[in-house]
Amino acid sequence: MSTTTTVYRVETRYGFGPYAGNYEFLTKTQLGLRNRICDVHEGSDDHPGIRNDPGLPNEDYYCGFAELEDAAAWFDGFGKALRRASFHISIYEIDPRHVRQGRTQLCFRLAEATFVRRIPTTEVIA
Repeated sequence: MSTTTTVYRVETRYGFGPYAGNYEFLTKTQLGLRNRICDVHEGSDDHPGIRNDPGLPNEDYYCGFAELEDAAAWFDGFGKALRRASFHISIYEIDPRHVRQGRTQLCFRLAEATFVRRIPTTEVIA
């Protein structure tokens, strides 16, 4: 019997998250929101980057959350802005062997995950 775990990821329909380093794939609105989120979260103990969150790998993984509540807490106050910028919450199922849990977020191998569905950010994030 195969066991899977659920992962929640804030991303565009093309799979780019709000911290995407691939600026050429973000719209002007998404890039502006990315910069606002980075300004608010930079240096915050509650929002460590993957390089500052022990146990999280730096390459070949995508960031996400184990619970919807974790995504809501991480992006609190940005729900409407994320939706206006065409971000949503994607839900994936994945073998837990391909997930690394950090202190406040997780990383997972997207290539090993199965997409389940999308929900609007405003259903979860204030």
